Amino acid sequence: MNNDKVGPLTSDNYPSWKRDMIAILLDRNVYDIVLGKESPPGDDATEKEKMRFRKRCNKAFSSIYLNVSKCLRPWIADITEGKKVWEVIRKYFYPESGARTIGLLDQFFSCRIEINEKIGPYAARLRKIIADLLDCG
Repeated sequence: MNNDKVGPLTSDNYPSWKRDMIAILLDRNVYDIVLGKESPPGDDATEKEKMRFRKRCNKAFSSIYLNVSKCLRPWIADITEGKKVWEVIRKYFYPESGARTIGLLDQFFSCRIEINEKIGPYAARLRKIIADLLDCG
């Protein structure tokens, strides 16, 4: 399997795309940059260390950008930082809204297994709601 690409982000696959992208970003050792947990090297760092960090930042951005469908790229076209493009995509698909969180909590607590439904599909529905809740924080 080629781990450089996942199915491109489309208007309806954000949760699975995000999980796949996290795996790629972790594999490339750039996920902390995307999350903003890794800061650029300080003034006392060597030029080689600074260049290595810049290359990793570029890798973070290109990893995300190249895995977004061409029809969605225009709203991130002017961004060149992985952290910013990650935030823009997240806010586009999950705007911070208390109403959304309340709706997801309602879905979670009212999620029931349907008559004749196998446990696998029920568990998958529940996992999706949980993943969406976790994305809301």
